[in-house]
Amino acid sequence: MRSVIPKIEEEEMEVEICEAGTYSPGGADECTPCEKGTYAAKPGAPACYFCPKGHMCPRTDAVPEQCPLGTYNNISRQTCCRVCEPGKFALLKGMFQCDDCPSGYRCRARAKLPCEDEGQYKRLLYFTMSNLVLQHST
Repeated sequence: MRSVIPKIEEEEMEVEICEAGTYSPGGADECTPCEKGTYAAKPGAPACYFCPKGHMCPRTDAVPEQCPLGTYNNISRQTCCRVCEPGKFALLKGMFQCDDCPSGYRCRARAKLPCEDEGQYKRLLYFTMSNLVLQHST
């Protein structure tokens, strides 16, 4: 008995790598886009990964960005970082929480950060090393 293997034309076989921002767990014929707050920074991802605490993921096809100075993120899967409340500050990037302004000092925000959310820009305040005002109360 002779086995017959059908000839497959080259154009019938298409294997494509999923682009960054999409994933395929295997056995799929399509790449699935990552949801907001998740990312797949490299092509060929088997899954989308949660954006970690202290970071924001405004894009699904890029690595998470650390929260800027004066902002924080205490939960994962966020597209934007939260602004420190008045009387609190975050002097480092990638903070999970803001610290209380020390006794005898006050902390004020002076700068603005645009943050894209649902197709709109929000004006958010954040601190930077040069404009964090810690003034001794006398």
